[in-house]
Amino acid sequence: MNNKNKLNSFRLSKQTLTLLLIVMSFMTVNAQIDNAEISNRIIGVWHGDFGKKKIKINIEKIQDSIIYGYNSLGENRRNIEGEFEYIEGNIIAKLAEPGDDKYDGLFTITFKQDNTATGTWKMFKGNSFRNFTLNKEQNNEKAYVINTNYKNKTDELIGKWHAYYGRHDYDWYVRIDSISNSKVYGMSREGSLKNNFFITGNSRLENDVYYIQFDEKKEYSTNRKTVKAEFNVKQGIGVYDNLKIEKYSLIKEELLDGLIGNWEGTLKDKKYNTDNIDLKVVKIANDSVFGYTKMPEGGGKYRKMYFGGKIEITNDDWSIYPEIFAKETDDSTFKKYPTNPYLLNFKYLKKKIKGSLIVSNISLDLELKKSKRIKQPAENVKLIDSRLTKLEIEIKNLSELYDETLHNGRLTPYSTIKKAKEQMVYIVDWMKNNPIPSDSNLLTKEQDERMTNIENIMLLYRANTNLQNLLGN
Repeated sequence: MNNKNKLNSFRLSKQTLTLLLIVMSFMTVNAQIDNAEISNRIIGVWHGDFGKKKIKINIEKIQDSIIYGYNSLGENRRNIEGEFEYIEGNIIAKLAEPGDDKYDGLFTITFKQDNTATGTWKMFKGNSFRNFTLNKEQNNEKAYVINTNYKNKTDELIGKWHAYYGRHDYDWYVRIDSISNSKVYGMSREGSLKNNFFITGNSRLENDVYYIQFDEKKEYSTNRKTVKAEFNVKQGIGVYDNLKIEKYSLIKEELLDGLIGNWEGTLKDKKYNTDNIDLKVVKIANDSVFGYTKMPEGGGKYRKMYFGGKIEITNDDWSIYPEIFAKETDDSTFKKYPTNPYLLNFKYLKKKIKGSLIVSNISLDLELKKSKRIKQPAENVKLIDSRLTKLEIEIKNLSELYDETLHNGRLTPYSTIKKAKEQMVYIVDWMKNNPIPSDSNLLTKEQDERMTNIENIMLLYRANTNLQNLLGN
């Protein structure tokens, strides 16, 4: 073949370069499963034997790669949530109960393709263990409905009830402390005046509603006021002295919804130097948040830091959000509340987290967004890592040929141009046979950064019209 024909065989150099980018943009891993299929397979009601009792597990939703639901055993109901993996056609989920009850534990469930599941349950603070098999409820119209009386109604009345008049007021609340022989004891707190009132009254329960007439007395005062109140413990709403109220546990649950999971973002100092950071909120229990993050230690080194923090609800110019004040802990099981100084505090604003992290006595600004990454099996991560390493090597070889071509311009030897074109064709063919996910949610953060770096390199060359003309001639 003469030189002209050899050149013509590579006339598609511009298209080849474009194809390389297109191929990179539409790569998929065949072994993956999409979120819609995961939802269709596991959302619903599952039931089976649990020792001598019957258990029902209701998977309600999947949000940001976290499964949410609850289980019921007799009249006891416990919320569950956790992450999942997709391995060899099965969905394997680890679903934890809240942890604020001594009988709480961890479910590990394998959801199969035939609407059956097998699993284990292990108590957090004991040796109790169960194996079980589940079947999915097929008729949604017959879906199991939990008994609303799963808890003692007295327990549902005890606690804080906040004022609600278009928004929640966290400075004004009624707190029910105890009930004895229908006698109710508690206190109320009056808004910005921060006045505390002791309240006592006789209660009457009808159809999940407590009707109470309180004697309200200010601290250190003999003056009394009669206040009528209604508490619907089933719905978590009520009225106190003509003011609408709502149970704090329901409000808190709504405000904290979505906090558990993986977050990623940046740390920034006063000079606007930035560093990447990941943070994972593992559980919420007893008005506390537990999780871990990587603490930068300089020189590109990090250490894993476990933390536990108290939750405070903030009312700020009609904006209501949880604020977390966290301390470092050595307890990776999150069973003990830490006693170290505060290192981390942040506001949970639904779509983002904003706050600060103290590193070496320096306060750094923290801003994170929710990661939607789907946790991949270890073998998938290892496979993609090896493919990215190979791709980085081949892109480096191609970049060296591009740089040599740009440096020499019209004087570039034909052999260099030929090698560059052959390398492009090789990379395209290799990527077709060794796909890498285009969906960043199927990559680890490190893999995503490596892939982005590769794409940025190729985009720079693609934008170089001089290079395209040299390769096309």
